[in-house]
Amino acid sequence: PSSMPSSSPSSSPTQSPSTSPTASPSSLPSGSPTVTSCIRVDNTSYNCGEPITATYNFLDPLPDDWIGIYPCDEVYYFHAQVWQWTCGAAGCTSTTSATTQGSVVFDSLPSYNSFGPHVWPVSPLELSDGSINTCFKAVMLRNDGPSVPPYIEICESEPFTISENSSAGCGIVPYSSP
Repeated sequence: PSSMPSSSPSSSPTQSPSTSPTASPSSLPSGSPTVTSCIRVDNTSYNCGEPITATYNFLDPLPDDWIGIYPCDEVYYFHAQVWQWTCGAAGCTSTTSATTQGSVVFDSLPSYNSFGPHVWPVSPLELSDGSINTCFKAVMLRNDGPSVPPYIEICESEPFTISENSSAGCGIVPYSSP
């Protein structure tokens, strides 16, 4: 555009507007979004004492992220039955130890689980009302905040069951939530 108007009209006029309207949007959604959990376990059921492998994939890790095994109905995350750092070692503190993906295998009680009410193997639990809980979940948590626990949940696996296994010395144990 020029700063001054011209004294005569341009030789070719501007194009006229289109006569056909823009296509209307479809009335149907394109499908449900795919939602994937950032953590999964390798089976839907285990005998007490069998190893449980939890595989995770999380794009915003911190060195103090960890995975714990909890009863399915737990909503406030205090002390897990058993837990492991996602970096795979005790005392994950440097930014180089934060891992975006990997696996942890629950097959024993890590030495750093000596504080708190942690146990291996994870057994079915007798609740205070006398019912038996065999439903568990793996939960990825962040050891962050001014006064933890409860810990901050990142994501959780689909539920899985743990059954009694007398040959491994695993029976039902009493449980009360924190």
